[in-house]
Amino acid sequence: MATICSLEEIARCMREDGIGIYPTETFMALGCRAGSETAVAALYEIKQRPYHLPLPLIASDRTQVESIVRIPPEAEKLMEFFWPGPLSILLPISAQMPAALSGGSGQLAVRIPSHSGARDLASAVGEPLVASSANISGNPPAQYAASIDPVLLKRVPFLWDAQPSPAGRLPSTLVLLSSGDTVKILRQGAVSARVLRQAGFAVELF
Repeated sequence: MATICSLEEIARCMREDGIGIYPTETFMALGCRAGSETAVAALYEIKQRPYHLPLPLIASDRTQVESIVRIPPEAEKLMEFFWPGPLSILLPISAQMPAALSGGSGQLAVRIPSHSGARDLASAVGEPLVASSANISGNPPAQYAASIDPVLLKRVPFLWDAQPSPAGRLPSTLVLLSSGDTVKILRQGAVSARVLRQAGFAVELF
């Protein structure tokens, strides 16, 4: 059963290729060190997630983002408007990462979250983290620590229940840069098409 722990304890667990549960601005997340092939494989097994589905990542800051992906010029405006925040952007991989993270696409879905605790955890671990919803694949995501599936809690060693609590309701929005100021929404979520348009972007729906 997952032990309620401190930031230092869950960060140490992840640095040692372990799995932990932590809060983001949207839902509770199941995560690990993004660069650990062992931990990423274990997370897929724990979550019972199909291996062809890529995993989303969070980073503490731009430096961490740049350590794993290339930021094209057309992404700059999008990042300036919406990061930190619940907008994940598909960006080209620029470093050696576990193949399962991208599903063979050559791109990673990454964001800098608006939840300060999630950013602090990525900073303490020292690299971007997997941020998949804390649920068994196919089940509803958990907004609160108390609502996490007991089956999942039995498979994960540490739970960091930092404040503020996730907002729930919607996941992060996932977008792909199309061209110029045009973005394609691959998953609708907390950042709506209307908000993207208000920020000056043309929007295509997947």
